Amino acid sequence: MSTTKTKRGWVVVAALTIGLGACGSDDSEQNQGPDASTGGTGGAGGGGGADAGVNGGTGGVAGISGQGGTTPSGGSAGAGGLTGAPLGSACTEDSDCQTGLCLRADSNDFNQGGPANGYCTVDCAKYANDPSSPNPCSDYGGDTLCLPTASTTVMITKAYCLKGCVTGPPVDFSSTTLDELDPDKCFGRRDVVCQQLSDNFGNAYGTPVCVPHCQRDKDCAAAGRKCDPRFKVCRDEAKLTKGRELGAACSDYRFDKKPASDPCAGLCLTALKDSAHGNTDPMNLVAVCSESCIVNTFDSCGYSRKFSHTSPAICLFLPSTSGVGDIGYCMQLCDVDKDCSAWGDKVANAYCDLGTVSGIGRGHCSYRYGYWEGAAGAAGSAGAGGEAGAGGEAGAGGEAGAGGEAGAGGQAGAAGAGGQAGAAGAGGQAGAAGAGGQAGAAGGGGMSGAAGTGGTSGQAGASGTGGT
Repeated sequence: MSTTKTKRGWVVVAALTIGLGACGSDDSEQNQGPDASTGGTGGAGGGGGADAGVNGGTGGVAGISGQGGTTPSGGSAGAGGLTGAPLGSACTEDSDCQTGLCLRADSNDFNQGGPANGYCTVDCAKYANDPSSPNPCSDYGGDTLCLPTASTTVMITKAYCLKGCVTGPPVDFSSTTLDELDPDKCFGRRDVVCQQLSDNFGNAYGTPVCVPHCQRDKDCAAAGRKCDPRFKVCRDEAKLTKGRELGAACSDYRFDKKPASDPCAGLCLTALKDSAHGNTDPMNLVAVCSESCIVNTFDSCGYSRKFSHTSPAICLFLPSTSGVGDIGYCMQLCDVDKDCSAWGDKVANAYCDLGTVSGIGRGHCSYRYGYWEGAAGAAGSAGAGGEAGAGGEAGAGGEAGAGGEAGAGGQAGAAGAGGQAGAAGAGGQAGAAGAGGQAGAAGGGGMSGAAGTGGTSGQAGASGTGGT
């Protein structure tokens, strides 16, 4: 199985084999269905049945008596012709069906559950056990299939006729009306899928048929049941298949067979990571848990157009031949890498591809070539800055010394820095003031001393006796 990367995500490009064989069976083989190469022969009765085959089939649905119709649309039923809904229709009671048998949603006749909203069918267990006996399915067209659904070690215990269909053409979303099904394929039912079944060995089993396929629990609510994630039939909650969630890695099972059985609640899907590396390169293979879905329906996978930004998945994992109404597989949606359930798995190497945000509201989980080597470590915190040293304490300023007093006629002593010059004696000269100091006053008749830097000049005294 392989995938290619498109603008809409990963697409499975090889047919998948999903066996719907006998659940709980001890037998590994199943009887093949009827030969689909010939058209159904109309029995005697009404001119033609209500369902005259699929896409141009030639066999009309048989009436009880008279010649069967031979045209695709079939003639009107004659006297004694069967009434009711044709093979593959929804039903709640046997009387609803032209076939006389309704597999109800509350039954356990189809894969240990019941088809959502019922399925008109015919019991073909006798033919399944003895292919030489008449095949009752052929009365409803050559493209029908007798499908065993339960068996023991010695015999098939349940088998039912399924309506035929034609798969394809491959869907082109750019030219397809979204969320719309073809009424000519399985009656356009949203709880039935057109699917090519396979046997337990992966071989095609008959021709494509309309298979019961619930998509959400709401499909089974009327029967008080839920939709089984693997078998897509309605089951009691206690009987639902349990296992790993959608999107989880299952490479251990797919490649190593550990565990020995499928660990997914749905199914383990294998695909190529990209188309540039072949399917023989183990680093290009991925296996993740998924669920089957119906192509071009927004009921599948829990997707909601109204709440697209929170939808968990969407039906976009598609076999290359799948068309509208055919089988597809759920793709997990995401906003960041860690939203992907397989993120951190070595083999999956998952990441969130945001290329689909504009189209479907979220990114989708994708898978890079190679093995995951772990997330990059977080950057280290910056070291704390060193503590600034304490500032030194300023030294106390020195006090200026007092200027000495000059003797008579002598010169006053110089004042210390910031100090005041001493007063000059009579007839003497005042000493010079220190820086910032104030010059002393001159004695009578004396000359005032020069002011120190920044100081104020002393005031000259009155002329004294013998002043100069």
